[in-house]
Amino acid sequence: MFKNLKSFTALSNREFFLQLSRFEPHKKSQFCDISHIFLLFGRSFIIAVMSNSDAHKPGKRLGQGMLFVSFALGLGVLTFFFDGWLQNEANPNRDPQYFESVSGIREVVLQGNRQGHYVANGYINNVEVTFLLDTGATDVAIPEPIARRAGLVAGYQGQAATANGIVTVYATRIDELRLGNIVLRDIPASITPSFTGETILLGMSALRQVEFTQRNDILTLRQMSEFD
Repeated sequence: MFKNLKSFTALSNREFFLQLSRFEPHKKSQFCDISHIFLLFGRSFIIAVMSNSDAHKPGKRLGQGMLFVSFALGLGVLTFFFDGWLQNEANPNRDPQYFESVSGIREVVLQGNRQGHYVANGYINNVEVTFLLDTGATDVAIPEPIARRAGLVAGYQGQAATANGIVTVYATRIDELRLGNIVLRDIPASITPSFTGETILLGMSALRQVEFTQRNDILTLRQMSEFD
């Protein structure tokens, strides 16, 4: 069963180091590949142990079995925490900081991610979503699957210019949009079927209703009191 084990182990090790050499931390698209690299390493480790010439001995077999279990548990814990760290690097505002002054002014403080973008978790119509803030975008652009979950109704069809060319969009309105303690209502938006993923582009149709200031990699959004 294991006659080609050594050559397979060598191949696994080469694959591991090849994947590792390709990793570039500044590229968000490669963040999710790290756990795969760890799994490749774990496979190489286990196969290398199994290829030991003494593996057929009962005592060795029991010891190796316990080693496999311990290593698998440790690898699982490491992958869990490392994936959490990577997610935080891509979106450091999964639980945005917010404050409210005695005069009723609400502030949300966002930290830029490694790419210099402001990504934050929030809600539209009580459905949790991820926002990418873009002051250069006219509208709030919503992928179709998220629009369905949020119960948004597609209105008239139109076209919008994006970095990938002209795309078809459908007008809609968001009953309620929440980011931290900032709440916006009746927001014009666009359902964009060509958008993939789970991120909403938060454009000026929402952002014009708040004040915002940037200092270094910190963006502060401020919603004035209703009585101002």
